[in-house]
This record gives sequence, structure tokens and C-alpha cells, in this order.
Amino acid sequence: MEATNSLKKTVYVRMVFIRMDNVETLKEQFDGDVYFRARWREPKLDNLKENQPVDHRNFWNPAIQIRNKVSEKFSKTWYEVLTINGEAYLVQKSRQIGTFAERLELHDFPFDSQPLNVCFTSSLPESELELVPDTVKPSEIGVSCYIHAQEWDLEPFVESETSVAATEEGYSPILNIRGLASRKYSFFIWNIIIIMTLIGSLPLTTFAINRNNPQRRLLLGFILALTGVSFRFMANQSIPKIPYQTLLDRYLLVSMLFNYLVCIWHIIVSRFEDDSDTQGTMDLYAFIATVIIYIAYQLAFLIVVAVKILLKQRKIKEKVQVYQTNLEKASNAVQVKNPIKGNKLQKRQTVAKFSHLILKSSYEKEKTE
Repeated sequence: MEATNSLKKTVYVRMVFIRMDNVETLKEQFDGDVYFRARWREPKLDNLKENQPVDHRNFWNPAIQIRNKVSEKFSKTWYEVLTINGEAYLVQKSRQIGTFAERLELHDFPFDSQPLNVCFTSSLPESELELVPDTVKPSEIGVSCYIHAQEWDLEPFVESETSVAATEEGYSPILNIRGLASRKYSFFIWNIIIIMTLIGSLPLTTFAINRNNPQRRLLLGFILALTGVSFRFMANQSIPKIPYQTLLDRYLLVSMLFNYLVCIWHIIVSRFEDDSDTQGTMDLYAFIATVIIYIAYQLAFLIVVAVKILLKQRKIKEKVQVYQTNLEKASNAVQVKNPIKGNKLQKRQTVAKFSHLILKSSYEKEKTE
């Protein structure tokens, strides 16, 4: 039996991600098709008789809203009565299709994972109700939930977080229910990182030119620098334009800096042309040092990426195990009796919006019939 508070209504929210698509990194939003169910205790319905009509407008309503919904393509809401262990709950069910805002953290791009969040709130103050995740029937990822299969992987778990938000009239309850999408990084490895690795190694070839001809060394170095800049401009089309440096940005910048340092060395070594032996020894040591530095940098980048991926996968695996455990516990926690067939609510609202077309609600259709 779930505890209730006589002073504050507890609203249990369950959500199903039916479809998640078109994650726009630059606009920080995604398209979603979600179903949610909110239920709250209604003692007046405990002794509801079969076939007895019920009008949900005569009962308390939590006035639930989706805070981060940017635009709406379709919306449908209806109400039912649910009995759990002999206690009646009024249930609000809703199907929402639209665009949702989500702040994306791209420090680890392109090896990042992004939470796709649906934020529930209420127009009522936090002192009157609390929004909590439904433990009787937890939130889920739909079996056919598709999210840009070539760009993202949707992880098989859902997590929830409760908080409050300050408003003009006080504080409002907040319930965040989120899934997790992991970016597929193979495109960036093959088309950006590996190509930049090859371009970044080419400055080593300038040491093959006679050290007594620094003009040719510098000319080749400048050509490679322009090649790197051109490739960076091309790569920027696939990299999000954000005010901070991502992991990929830092890799590209250091690769270009390596070419710059090699060119600076060719200028320095040309100043020792009067002492050929010293110049030759310095140039040899410089070549060996640049090779070691370049290989060390590539290995360091590889280790950093591998550690980040392993830690991320371990964290995701732990969350999946916790989520699966909660699902198993919920499946045997309580027995639910649903007398909907004998107790249809009088009002069944349907609101659908396709562009500027607004369909009449089924309730109005039933009235006219």
C-alpha cells in the first residue's frame, strides 16, 4: 500500500518513450512521442459501483504540464479509474507528440551520451502536491522506439529525478523522466580523426629535406598548415558550434599546433649554419623528439578516449541493472484491478493539432451524437 499525505497530494507519474527522433545538437532539442500516466488517490471513488458514471471535472486535478515542450504536433488526454489493493485512483492518461528542449553537454563529443529529458511540472504550488515516479508500474522505453539508428543508440533504461523550481508565486514541483542516447562515433573516427592523424604526421617528412635549405622545409610546412586549416573548415560542418572546446576540437587544435612547432624548429636550426656538425646533431635530436612527442600524444589521446568510453559503459551497465531490478520488483509488488469497462468516465478529451488544423474532441462528438 502506498502512503498518502492528508496535507499534500501525491501524484504518481509513469511515462513511456514511444518514439525519440531528430536529436538536433545545435538547437539543443529533440522530437519525441511520449505517453504518460498520472494517478492520484481519490477516496470518494473507493466504493464506486459498476457502470456508475463518473465525471473527472468534479474531482481534484493536479494540472500537470510538460515544462520543456517547445512545440506540439499532437495531444490527446483522457481519464480513467484504477483500483490498487482496494484503493481507488483517478488516472490521467496522455499522448504527446512534439519537440522538447534539452540542454546538451558536449565536452566529450563525439564520444558523448546525452540525456533526453521530459520535465513534468504543475501549475499548483509545491505545498499542495508532489510529483513522484510510479513504482507500481515504472517508466519504460517502447519496444519500437527509434532514434536516428545511424547516429545514436538508445540505452535500455529510464531514470527519474524530483526537484522544485522557483516561480512568481512560490515553488512548483518538478519530475524529470529521462532516457539516455549514446552517440555513434565511428563516423568521426574514420572521417575526421584518422585523416587528421595522417595530416598531422606529415610535418615529420620536412626533416627529409636538406637542413641547409630551410626555404623548402618552410614551404612544405606552410602547405601542410594550409591543408590542416582547410580540413578543419571542412570538419567544422560536422562539429557543433558551441562556446567551449570539445574533445575533438582539442585534438584537432593540438594536431595543427604540432605542425606549427616543427616550422618554428626549422627557423631555429637555420641560425646554426656556421657550425654544420652542431646543426646536424641538433636536427637529428629534434627529429627523434618530434617523433616521440607525436606518438606519445596519439597514445595519450587513445588512452583518454578508451578510459572515457569504459567508464561511461560501466556507468550505463550499472543503471541498466538497477532499472531491470526495479522492473522485476514492480511486477510482483501489488495486484492491480482496473474496472474501466464498468466505469467509463463521462468526459474523454481528445485534442489533436496538425499544423493549424484543430480536431474536435471526442467528448464534443459524443454530445452531438
